[in-house]
Amino acid sequence: HASTPEKGINPGLAVADIIQQFQRFNNASSQHFTQSTLICARVGEESFGTSAGMAEVMFTLRAFTNDDMQHLLSEADVVAYQIADRYHLQFSSSLVDPFRATENSSVLVEEMERTLADIPCRYRYLLEPFRWSEDFAEYQTLYPGVLFGVGAGEKHVELHHPDYDFPDELIEPAAQVFYSLI
Repeated sequence: HASTPEKGINPGLAVADIIQQFQRFNNASSQHFTQSTLICARVGEESFGTSAGMAEVMFTLRAFTNDDMQHLLSEADVVAYQIADRYHLQFSSSLVDPFRATENSSVLVEEMERTLADIPCRYRYLLEPFRWSEDFAEYQTLYPGVLFGVGAGEKHVELHHPDYDFPDELIEPAAQVFYSLI
């Protein structure tokens, strides 16, 4: 009951602690990039006169390599467990829609470079991987692969923007790349 909160365990402070501690996972280093983004936090329910008795906190965790992601997941569990223990709370965690990092085969990258040299096409390397999720890595658990993008330019509206319109003029050069690879 809200009039006697000392008789229960309110998870509110633990949630605040978890949110603050997960901020330390944000590492912008391109060598070991990791990121933690709070996406949802719920504490209790709308029931005046009570003290919150449950909480749920959700984060999106990202890393450029699978090794860094495994380390990040382990660290996140340790932090959450320690905080739950400190506040005498029960704790559980789960993964929702986990994505592996796409790590290109160096052999196939070289093959891609040779192919691109033979066709009239401009290309460039990104200084670091995209931060968004990509399920192409699941194919790479079975077969070596190389992920490349066909870009519309830095001034083009991004894919998930409501004004995005696929530029049809990219179809022919992209098809030429795939044809040449085959």
